[in-house]
Amino acid sequence: AMQLDEVTTALNWNVQLPLGQFILVQDSAITDGQFLIHHMIDTFLKNDLVVCLVGLSHTLKHYTSVSKKMGCNITAKKVKENFCFIDLLGSAASMEPLKASDLQNIYNQFQDVVKRAGDKNVCFLIDDLTVLIDAVERHRDILTFIKYCRALILEKHTFMCISQIISTDAEEMECKLMAEITHQADLLLVVQPLSTGYSKDIHGRISIFPFNQITTMATSTTRPLPELLHFVVNENGVKVFIPGAH
Repeated sequence: AMQLDEVTTALNWNVQLPLGQFILVQDSAITDGQFLIHHMIDTFLKNDLVVCLVGLSHTLKHYTSVSKKMGCNITAKKVKENFCFIDLLGSAASMEPLKASDLQNIYNQFQDVVKRAGDKNVCFLIDDLTVLIDAVERHRDILTFIKYCRALILEKHTFMCISQIISTDAEEMECKLMAEITHQADLLLVVQPLSTGYSKDIHGRISIFPFNQITTMATSTTRPLPELLHFVVNENGVKVFIPGAH
């Protein structure tokens, strides 16, 4: 039985990082997909690569304590220069809506990170796209921002966002925006509770939708992606495995 402790193995990221890919993670209030962000931070930093994280729902303190648990302290000197945190908690919570210029400002910071990174690959992360969407003045600005980020990563960097699964009673405009954002994604990971209800051994499932997998020399030798993974959350993090292998 194949037991996968790491989501990276299941998604072939141990063979080849998802460079040039926009990965969209959708989660719900019941099952939080944040562990995928922690995995990304951990994977890139342990490979001496660069991480740029936009924090809209968690503080730097939160990420620091999780990184220590995972054995990769983001405040350690060697790691610190590879880690950039853009704190938007305050501005997203303020009453002032975010304008196109605010998104342009984030994008400019992303560009600076790419310049400073030199030859290193960068993983750009937005920990809560739903909060960002709620905070902006005009929805179409978000789509423009995502298209710019999509162009910035080219074949060299990674862009990952977490958003909530659209509820069935959501407004049409929000559904349309999310559909357009999803259309931009190369890989969609949907984190949900088990369809069968609660199980103490399995906390949830990750459905994998590869829309646009880049075929390079390396991917021809890698396994095709599984369609579904199960996961269990414990005090040391998250254990991910192929259904039936637990």
